[in-house]
Amino acid sequence: MYKKTDFIDFDEIYRKTGSYGRYQMKIMLQIFLNNFPVGFNIMVLIFQIHDIPFTCRSLPNDSIMEIGPNSTVQYESCSVKISNETNGTDNQIIPCPNGYEYEQEKHHSVRSQWDLVCADEPLADLSITIYSAGKLAGCFILPNSADRYGRKPIIVLANFAMCVLNIIIIFSPSYVFFLIVKGLTGFFQPGVSIPGAVLLLELFPTECRTHTQVVFGITWGVVLMLLCPVSYFTEPYGWRCLNALVALSSCGFLFHIWTLHESLRWQAQSGKVKEANATLKHMCKVNKIDYSEVESLMANLNSKKPAEDIEVTSLDEISSTDSSDETYGDEHSDEIYNIKSSEPVPSETKNGMLQKKHKDPNYSKYPRIIIVLITPCLRKILSIMFCLFFVCSLTYYGLYLMTTRLSGNRFLNFFISALFETLSQIFAFSVFKRFSRKSCCIGCLSFTGIVLIIAVLLRTFSDSDIALLASTGFSFLGTFGISAAFLLVGIYVTELFPTDVRNVGSALASIASRLGQIIAPFVRFLSKLVPWAPGITFGVICLLMNILIRFLPETLNKQLPQTVEDAKIRDREEMKRRIAKKKIKKQKH
Repeated sequence: MYKKTDFIDFDEIYRKTGSYGRYQMKIMLQIFLNNFPVGFNIMVLIFQIHDIPFTCRSLPNDSIMEIGPNSTVQYESCSVKISNETNGTDNQIIPCPNGYEYEQEKHHSVRSQWDLVCADEPLADLSITIYSAGKLAGCFILPNSADRYGRKPIIVLANFAMCVLNIIIIFSPSYVFFLIVKGLTGFFQPGVSIPGAVLLLELFPTECRTHTQVVFGITWGVVLMLLCPVSYFTEPYGWRCLNALVALSSCGFLFHIWTLHESLRWQAQSGKVKEANATLKHMCKVNKIDYSEVESLMANLNSKKPAEDIEVTSLDEISSTDSSDETYGDEHSDEIYNIKSSEPVPSETKNGMLQKKHKDPNYSKYPRIIIVLITPCLRKILSIMFCLFFVCSLTYYGLYLMTTRLSGNRFLNFFISALFETLSQIFAFSVFKRFSRKSCCIGCLSFTGIVLIIAVLLRTFSDSDIALLASTGFSFLGTFGISAAFLLVGIYVTELFPTDVRNVGSALASIASRLGQIIAPFVRFLSKLVPWAPGITFGVICLLMNILIRFLPETLNKQLPQTVEDAKIRDREEMKRRIAKKKIKKQKH
């Protein structure tokens, strides 16, 4: 049940208990380590389905004799060419009748394990699509469950499920079985990544959010870099051995059961008074802070009756006004209600955020997903972030898939891409504190679009080695730019949605990233037909996104919205500022 509490300044609580105390560092480290199962499960398929040179397996001697003594047999990759020496026009080209012969053992790659070559070649890339489709399904259920039951239990459950499923994959008897279990693994992945990111965000005060989210991005890049040596040294033992290490990376759930603690914000907002106080006392104990110094900040929560004795609202039934609230003529816009007396009192805000809940008699009860869709300001945010996630994901995964097919060693190419991504996170750390979220996002996407278009032009209009090398370099710069943009979008989306619907809002927006990841494997086939199409497409859509970003509210160094009503107030204030700016411009002209 979701309790209607007075405003609690969680930022001040975390400042007084130590913004970077031992408690915060302990939780943050566990969230960072979850990048291993998330990153490994996503990217390991690039190494598991890699190409192995092959030709048609030689025909048995008796089959050759049946063809005729004057015939010659030429073995090619996907066919056998039979020609008659006495009659040169009597040639036959048939698909490999005796299977395929690989330069390495068949167990080295999923592609060779089940002969996913020639006409069946697209089936190998289908594994990435199935995994992404599983993630898409998981986004509808697991983050929503994290809002209802808490961040910790969903993270533990999802990690446990991913560990078990990856062990099952090792013993896959067929490719169909492999695809089914891989899809189920993808289903549980959002249960680790999205609640983990939200828990990290809710663990620190406003001024620390940029630091923690950027360090989170850096650890992601480091995890991908570490995947290269792991894949390289396990290659002689086959893809099943690599999958065993992926399963091992999810074993952190054994420690999460005892060492990972629930979000204080979520406990307080959910009316779990006893649990919230216990968490705060433990935080003070670990950080060596006197509990009495912060006890007063929880007074608004502790002054309530037990949760079962007061009016509460279910997480599935968060109140929201109808579309008429989009206007500024609402009769309740200048007052809110004290939940103790149910009498209207003057509205008070702190950094633009509502301190007391607005109890509107016209409110209706809806599931959280519906709240996001029917609330105008949240619907606008969701629509724009949906487009941003799709573009960032399609470009990001498309570039990673393309790098493994560049000239040179596929491990080195992937490593360089991951290195550039890590450097982009460090770059983002230095600029995100100084400039607005909107400016940084526009800058990163513009940079990505420009360098990718340059890379295509160099590759298309010049065949020299220097031009090809420069084109590859610009492609790596594209990875640099889109990685920084993806990080910012991930930070941005969790700051835009209020606590009431943060997990659901983030999950709905991130659905677009799953769609981008589903489509990304087909980019390689498009590049075979039209080599310049992927780069130009990525570049143009990145540049077009800059138009939509201008309609989002700024969140840098601003208090996180706690409720849907807080988000509406922020939207109204943002609209007023835009109107005021337009009036000033008109007066100047």
